[in-house]
Amino acid sequence: MRKASRSYLPMVHPLNLTKKSVVQKKTAQTNQTDITISIKRTTDSALNALQQQAVGSRPAWDIKLTSGGKNISDMGGVITLHTPYELRSGEQSNGIVVYYVDENGNRESCETSYDPVKKLISWKTSHLSVYMIGYDENRVTPDTDTEDQSALNGSQVSKLKLPILLATGKGGNRKITISWRSYEDADGYDCYWSYCDGKRSYKKLATIKAAKDRVTSRRLANNRRYKYFVAAYKLIDGKKVYIAKSNTLHVALKDAKATNAKK
Repeated sequence: MRKASRSYLPMVHPLNLTKKSVVQKKTAQTNQTDITISIKRTTDSALNALQQQAVGSRPAWDIKLTSGGKNISDMGGVITLHTPYELRSGEQSNGIVVYYVDENGNRESCETSYDPVKKLISWKTSHLSVYMIGYDENRVTPDTDTEDQSALNGSQVSKLKLPILLATGKGGNRKITISWRSYEDADGYDCYWSYCDGKRSYKKLATIKAAKDRVTSRRLANNRRYKYFVAAYKLIDGKKVYIAKSNTLHVALKDAKATNAKK
């Protein structure tokens, strides 16, 4: 049997956190053998006494993969799992950790991340079994849970590692129009510009509300080359957090030589 895909849960996503017990299944046909993924919200009756003690009141799931009626626990590599989760009162996102819970009630932490914008937990594992969403106060670093990025300059924003925002640039007579595809959950967009001179001395062109998807830079020199990028942001508890960013858009106006995308 070939190695498992790295995106099982998104195929049966989302898990329902509001119901006491949810069973979701996904069947695929591979080499004439049915592969079935079962995701079940656990209850006390589904866990032994040691597992119940380890899980307590935290949400947990029993995740199984079967092929031809046989259980497969070893995925033959690392996979990433996802589930929606809304922080409880007093919880901070960097305190969230997913644990694998074995039959003896031992908990093994997984590499975990939490997206406060999408309210989505992601964790990595190499096998499927019982997993719980825990909270560890020792993982919480004061004042770093949601960092306010409003003070970042254009060069700093350009270096952020973020999901891609699709955008394009179009030149005209002494003007360039930048347009982009709206990004889910964005409260607004910052557009930055610079010359195509190999430097990252970006200046902010404009801040645009979420309802708009374009901005025009005017009074430009027709013999110059320009570059732009757009960054989508979300306001979280009054703090500005960038959630997506376009690639650099290079535009040469009509009297300029072709722009150098490397600069």
